[in-house]
Amino acid sequence: MKITKLKKNTLHLAEVLGEITEIIFCEDVTHFPREPFDVRYEPEDPEYTEEISAAYLAKTLVTCGDDQLKTMDDDEIHNVKDGELLHRLYNLYPNKLTPEQITLLRQFYEDFRFVVDKSDVEVFLVKLKKCKDVRYDKKHEKTNNFILDNGKQIRKSDCLKIINSLTISDYTYDMYSVHPKRFGDDLMVFQPHTVWKDINGQVFENLCVYIKLDIDRTSNTTCAIISFHKAEHMNQTYPYKE
Repeated sequence: MKITKLKKNTLHLAEVLGEITEIIFCEDVTHFPREPFDVRYEPEDPEYTEEISAAYLAKTLVTCGDDQLKTMDDDEIHNVKDGELLHRLYNLYPNKLTPEQITLLRQFYEDFRFVVDKSDVEVFLVKLKKCKDVRYDKKHEKTNNFILDNGKQIRKSDCLKIINSLTISDYTYDMYSVHPKRFGDDLMVFQPHTVWKDINGQVFENLCVYIKLDIDRTSNTTCAIISFHKAEHMNQTYPYKE
């Protein structure tokens, strides 16, 4: 394929596709099929054009800085469907996304897991060791059933003790919150698996705890807990295990 006509000095995906006239599939390059497959290209098809434009826009803008994103007008913002780009736009303009875009963003948050730099985890761990109190949503059933102040199980003070003792080896991944009041918050997940001694006067052996903390709402004195309960599944991935 040789492309001789270009718009300015930029090669666009649509132009590349427009130059393709035939596609040949073969497992062995020494045995080409006699007849190539026909290629149907309809650049005027609105749905096709919109798909190409949306994909090109997303891949281009994802690498842009916030200053460049701030130059987008409402029509350009409303055409965005890429989850990562929607997340950045939501942080800049939480009230500009359409209901359909918020639904796409929620789906992105539910599925997306990522590992942050080791230095970011270490900075957060330093902050956790300074915390003197914990705060959690008592409407979260699993957490509320696990953290009890009635002396029968793990108390709130024991919970703080465990959080203060977290290490880089306990880190698993980060995710984004889908809770309406914390939508888009950065959540850091730890899953320590060890022997807990002197927890409410007890020793817990082989207890793996699932701990999800809100980075954005944790201060230098109080840790914001999203989840704190016995792990339902054993995590196999510890990116910074020492």
